[in-house]
Amino acid sequence: MVNRGLNKETFFVRNPIFTQSDVFTPAPGGYSVQTPAGYAQPTGYGAPYGAPTGVPYGAPTGAPYGAPTGAPYGAPAGYGAGQQSGYGQNYTGAPAGYAGSAQTAQPGFDQAPYASGSSAYMTIDGVIAKTAAILATVIAVGVVSVNLIPLTMWMPVMVVSGLATIIFPLVAAFRHSMGPVFAILYGAVEGLFLGVISQIFELQYPGIVMQAVLGTFCAAGVTLGAFHFGGFRANGKFSRIIRLSIMGFAAVALVSFILSLFGINLGFYAGLTGTVGGLAWIWAGVGVVLAVFSLVDDFTVIERGVNMRAPAKQGWVAAWGLAVTLVWLYTQILRILSYVNRR
Repeated sequence: MVNRGLNKETFFVRNPIFTQSDVFTPAPGGYSVQTPAGYAQPTGYGAPYGAPTGVPYGAPTGAPYGAPTGAPYGAPAGYGAGQQSGYGQNYTGAPAGYAGSAQTAQPGFDQAPYASGSSAYMTIDGVIAKTAAILATVIAVGVVSVNLIPLTMWMPVMVVSGLATIIFPLVAAFRHSMGPVFAILYGAVEGLFLGVISQIFELQYPGIVMQAVLGTFCAAGVTLGAFHFGGFRANGKFSRIIRLSIMGFAAVALVSFILSLFGINLGFYAGLTGTVGGLAWIWAGVGVVLAVFSLVDDFTVIERGVNMRAPAKQGWVAAWGLAVTLVWLYTQILRILSYVNRR
């Protein structure tokens, strides 16, 4: 096959660069090079090719080959002229901006941001301490409330505090942050609710409160063991399913609670006494399972926050979430134990 139109003459004619004769055609007498202002034209530029440049080929031009001829490439002016002040001497002070110097660090930056155990970051010990503080508030307020609040006020206190415990998570979800005041205040309100409801169940079924507390710690301990030793984690999809399920469970619980105030029982929750329907058993079991899965999600969030060196204030959010889950698990176990004692 004959390749037409791709010969040398046609290529140079069609190429817009090569068709400019003044680009690749030297001027008479050699190339005329214009240098920028302030730069000297190199020796030999502008002379005809092959003309002598003043130095015979092979003649020495100065320093031997390989010897230094000045400042290294890119070095500032005056490099090597004299030793910098303090260079090579014993180090006696900290650089500017570090601890021990007269200047201060930039605002918002810690002097040692990666120091181990720094209080500026979320830690496991910090989350445990904050969770213990919230739960201690719940227990203390619960014990005091049943001893100081008259029996005739138990039901109003339980209703108001129960609604408040539902509102608190909604507020926390919109705020995306939490401090010790909010967390401890939640613990106090939750203590009012748990104190009254626990005492009501205890009067009807003696010893049930201690059984529920032990069951809660056993379930939490087994879940923590599966998380730590079994590698059971809540990934992104699993975590979303858990949270959506909890939101649905909370919505049903809220509607059932409001309707119960008007004497309407949907069957999801049995009364303090009487027979227990199948739906109430199933719903209580679903509550325990969701609470356990929520514990796994809480442990995963805490682990991820510590590994990512989240701010220390996020420890209150993690501690509050863990405390809410433990309280919820306690109420579900308390309800199931009350069902068992009726048989």
